[in-house]
Amino acid sequence: MGLFSFFLPKKEQKALNPNILVNRPVQGVLTPLSVSYRQDNAYTSLSAVYTVVSYLMAKFANVPIRVYKIEDKDAMKAYKRLQPHQFQRPSNYLKARKLQRKALEQVDENSDLSRLLQNPSPAFSSDGFLQTLYGFKLLKGEGFIWLNRGEGNEGNINKPVLEMLPVPPGLMLLVPDPEDVYGIKEWVIQLPQLRPLFKEDVILWKYPRFDFDSTTHIHLRGQSPLTAGYNDLEGIAAMDAAYKATFENRGANGVLMAEDPDLTPEQISKIITTINERINGAENSGTFAGGAGKYSFFDLSMSTRDMMLIEAKKFSVTQVAQLYNAPPGIWDLTESANNNITQYRAQVYTDKIMGEWSSLLSQLNSQILPAFGIQGTHYIDADYSEIPDLQADMERMLTTVKDAWEITPNEKRELRGYELSTDPLMDTQWVPSGYKPLEDAAINIDDLPPDPLTDKPIK
Repeated sequence: MGLFSFFLPKKEQKALNPNILVNRPVQGVLTPLSVSYRQDNAYTSLSAVYTVVSYLMAKFANVPIRVYKIEDKDAMKAYKRLQPHQFQRPSNYLKARKLQRKALEQVDENSDLSRLLQNPSPAFSSDGFLQTLYGFKLLKGEGFIWLNRGEGNEGNINKPVLEMLPVPPGLMLLVPDPEDVYGIKEWVIQLPQLRPLFKEDVILWKYPRFDFDSTTHIHLRGQSPLTAGYNDLEGIAAMDAAYKATFENRGANGVLMAEDPDLTPEQISKIITTINERINGAENSGTFAGGAGKYSFFDLSMSTRDMMLIEAKKFSVTQVAQLYNAPPGIWDLTESANNNITQYRAQVYTDKIMGEWSSLLSQLNSQILPAFGIQGTHYIDADYSEIPDLQADMERMLTTVKDAWEITPNEKRELRGYELSTDPLMDTQWVPSGYKPLEDAAINIDDLPPDPLTDKPIK
């Protein structure tokens, strides 16, 4: 290294290069993520898990995130409290939009942070990054983001983040702080060499766990919902195997057998051979087998037990959906014929996705904003206004407030996603002129005009 090499710009670090050997020693206990067989393989081996997890991953990644400048801190605090509940009723949505408009102003999408969120790394688009990150959390209980700040800037929270990469939780080892039961000294990634990572460069987004250990700090790792559902997954795997075998082993629909108590062992053996060759097996499905003499018929069609197995198979997705707090009705074919399916799709966001985004945004704001020198002045937020599955809720809210005179025309425009009008009258409450008190609407018979033919009062 030359005398002035220290002042040269730092090189960008090429992601997580497995060939780089780091001289910094690893010291302390290494705590891996404890997993089970089903947790590790459920996504690739159980169709019910794949169905639910892939659906939630796609819906999560559909939510756009943007960078805003904070204009009013008090309004910002109120908005953050209300934002996850904004679609529960029209008043919440109107209040949330007002607070957002007062608290935040969207930043140019060409800013460094906006570009990072739109393109986290050359290896991942925004959708791919979010799906992978959330998929790790759903399956393993935790999702890791490694913040690449470039060579020489590792661990410096005030240095810009060049790229973000999702890291498989199984490769991450926690080094606990021996002087703090809730402290993390650093992270170590196995690539396959052990490579230390500064905790300032790692974001851990996880589900909580409660098996406390002051030595390994396992309580600081995440717990997969599949861990709690281990017995359910074992049952689903066994049911899948039985379901498959039920159809693979179906042979003839029935058998005609001769009733003869004097059959010799050789004759019985020939009958068994005939049954095995001409009756049992999938290749004989739909055939009709029989023999000569006095016959008895044995029905080999699906038994009550077989039918119960097929019916139970339909509920495997329901079991997995319940593990993830997702409405099972989304995958119920009987619901597709009515309007409930629309409600369930919206419920995925209001009951599941919004809460997940709220926790992730909290960590993104606390760990990424300092890297761009805008902590406390800017905010990364999710925008749900354009999500297709929430448009039914929007229509419901619009119908609710359509004739509400106490809501101004501009507030109704806001509900529809239109720009606010600058006309002062659009911020005025318009009272319907056709209304009048009930007593004024009553007819007084004494006030009626006389009958034109008799010139007497109308009775």
